[in-house]
Amino acid sequence: MDKKIAAPAREGLIIPAPLKRGDLVGIVAPSGPTDTELLNMGIEFLRGLGFNVLAGCNVNAQCGYLAGPDGQRCRDFNAMLREPRVRGVCFARGGYGVMRILDAIDIEAVRTDPKILLGMSDITALQLSLFTRAGLVTFAGPMPAGQMAAGLDSVSAESLVTALTTPVEPRDLFISSPGVRVLRSGKASGVLIGGCL
Repeated sequence: MDKKIAAPAREGLIIPAPLKRGDLVGIVAPSGPTDTELLNMGIEFLRGLGFNVLAGCNVNAQCGYLAGPDGQRCRDFNAMLREPRVRGVCFARGGYGVMRILDAIDIEAVRTDPKILLGMSDITALQLSLFTRAGLVTFAGPMPAGQMAAGLDSVSAESLVTALTTPVEPRDLFISSPGVRVLRSGKASGVLIGGCL
């Protein structure tokens, strides 16, 4: 099996290789519990984009307001990080709870075989932790049991596919955005670090 090679690191960053149609994408629920029907709709959305999907063993678990006990949620995520066939991981939904497992994440697996990680909301804590501890570049975006299940408009879906399937590189974020006006001209560069809005 071909080992996917991540893009060369820039200034200590680990940039995962882009996905290709047919790649295996894992889904885990490290925060709140999922709604099975919504999760299935999100899985179908990902399949419709051309990806194969592997749901974590405990993705439908529930333990109060969490998607299973801390150890169980972390084992699911670490299993996806360690599985060489999995090229990206989508987080099923946000909610609360991911910060409870941050210390138990397999950072060596993140460094050894970096994968695209996609999520937002509570997942921001995990994304910032992995950026700080491993330099991993992650992706803020829609989640299967949330926005994907609800349906993305064509512009959002196209933007998602582009983000997941093209190499990460510096780009003008607003070059094609209608209605954007320049308040102060010039050039700047830097690292854009997301947050939970």
